[in-house]
Amino acid sequence: MSKFVVNLLVAGAALLVMLLTGCSDSDAPTATPSVEPLFVVSGHVRDPNGSLAGSNARVVGVWTADAGEGDYSYVFGSGEIDLEAGTFRMEFVEEPPSEALLGDLLGVGLLAVVDDSNLKEGILSDGYDDKFLGAAPRHYVLFFNRENENAEEALEAVPWLKEFGYGYSVGKGIEIPDDFDGFEPVDPGSVEIIIDDLENLDFVNWT
Repeated sequence: MSKFVVNLLVAGAALLVMLLTGCSDSDAPTATPSVEPLFVVSGHVRDPNGSLAGSNARVVGVWTADAGEGDYSYVFGSGEIDLEAGTFRMEFVEEPPSEALLGDLLGVGLLAVVDDSNLKEGILSDGYDDKFLGAAPRHYVLFFNRENENAEEALEAVPWLKEFGYGYSVGKGIEIPDDFDGFEPVDPGSVEIIIDDLENLDFVNWT
């Protein structure tokens, strides 16, 4: 076989490898870009009796909502618990659905601990709160839709709302003389969850 033919075959083989490599790269699945969270809430989990040991417990947001036919609870948001470190972290990558808000204006979300992988986003069945392993009694996730047409009226009726801007925040309960409790904005990384029977926890009496 002549040297010319050999060189031609080598060049052809190299070209084929390049083509195949190019096809392989283009056909390879691309990595899904990570979604930057709109809001992150985190803090400590106090479990004095070690009740969560060996569990798959997680934190969920339980929002008090009203669609005009009475209050109900709506599950939106889920976060992980690091049992060894005694911490938790929850990321919100989108705004709450209108079903999780009061009048599509204000959202007040309790952070509760559950050990139920089947609990999904949606309206919480009556009596399910008996399954909560604990909660953050003094810190709530708030969402304020200041663009709602009734926002100004709400600000007049509920003065503590003036301390909160549009979107997500964390509010710590405050006592208001001769009225329901209110909230003040605090660091979203300062939340404390307590593992205990709910009847032993001092919840914010905001409504």
